[in-house]
Amino acid sequence: MCITELGHFPLPVEVVSYGEQQLCRLFKKHNLNPILRLDEDGRPLTTDNGNNIIDLHLDTIPFPEELAT
Repeated sequence: MCITELGHFPLPVEVVSYGEQQLCRLFKKHNLNPILRLDEDGRPLTTDNGNNIIDLHLDTIPFPEELAT
């Protein structure tokens, strides 16, 4: 199966807490639309490593296989 387009789902990025705010600013600067993933109680979702997840809501990327070249 060949994937012809990326961007239908958020791209999860696991971030350590001390760099989270700086990364969010950088993601916003590059129009990556970062959203901190929350649990069902509205608190930041924490991974097994104790880090948070920022979901990047990217625009559609057509022909992603060309990025691999």
